[in-house]
Amino acid sequence: MSLYERRLQQDAEQLKGQLRVLGDMAEQMLQNALHALLTDDARLANETVLADHPVNRRMREIDRLSHAFIARHQPSAGHLRMISAIMRINLALERIGDYAVTIARESLQLSQPLSRAAAQEIETIAGEVRDMLHRALAAFYDGNETLARAAMPQPARLEITLNGIYARLIGNRYTAEDRDKFAIFAILAQLKRVADHAKNICEDNLFALTGETKPAKVYSLLFIDQDNACLSLMAQAIAAANHPRVGRYASAGSRPAEHANPEMLRFMAGLGIPLKDARPAPIDASSRELARHHVIVSLEGDPRKHIHPIPFHTAFIEWDLGRPPAPDDPAPEQRLAEIHRELTFRIAELMKLLRGDNPT
Repeated sequence: MSLYERRLQQDAEQLKGQLRVLGDMAEQMLQNALHALLTDDARLANETVLADHPVNRRMREIDRLSHAFIARHQPSAGHLRMISAIMRINLALERIGDYAVTIARESLQLSQPLSRAAAQEIETIAGEVRDMLHRALAAFYDGNETLARAAMPQPARLEITLNGIYARLIGNRYTAEDRDKFAIFAILAQLKRVADHAKNICEDNLFALTGETKPAKVYSLLFIDQDNACLSLMAQAIAAANHPRVGRYASAGSRPAEHANPEMLRFMAGLGIPLKDARPAPIDASSRELARHHVIVSLEGDPRKHIHPIPFHTAFIEWDLGRPPAPDDPAPEQRLAEIHRELTFRIAELMKLLRGDNPT
């Protein structure tokens, strides 16, 4: 190994060592904030708030060393990916320190210690989040691609669990005090952000090791109306035909009909989109199932008349397309063609919003 290569390797290891120290500090801050919350320890909560200052100084030092590394070595290929990952993880760890501070501050604002039910829920979530963060950092320190990939799906599962907790929180399961509800909600939101950063760290690790970039997100969309016999089935079929790689598509009705609209089936078949196996289906109103969808589009009025309560992390859209053709309509094809044009345009605009230009 040449002198230059040894110096480059030494500087890279120094940077990773500094990042490990920062990671330990951020993990400790998160642990202390949660312990203060769960044990009603005001002293530890205030110590956690003050501990953010050394974290910020360490973050700035790593940022300085990273820029010095680039100026000195002008890295390429693997070393350039590594320094890029370090700079992103450095910022993520500083943010995690901020989230720990928010948890500590919110714990000081509670009017009374957490109820047993709330403490159990938060302790369970906190344990999962801390494990995600620890595994993500360990994978980066060790350059472990397998461990990084294994840790990545966890935040998505956590989001579904959180939706159930939010519903119980609104239903006064944990406290009737509005101020305490807001505090618990804020604490859970910080934990969710830590989990998201843990996933990002895994993605940064994979980029550093393999050059693999974050894949484009695949969205889950549900189209709903009353009978799921015409409009919502058409929307599902159009989305699947025109944008197959952007999302996963489903449709359902609040009061599903026995059969799909036969005129709509003939019309779609004429466009080369056969729906011979299409069957109207009921909306699965369980919070866990609804929370799987990123977007729910109502094609027949306010979505709240079809679904209640609204999942916290799901976006709802209402498209007013008018009524589908009636059974005695003398020219159903004309009305279906109008609906098809409108749905095609609106779905394309939605996909552009979600994924950018030319989503297919």
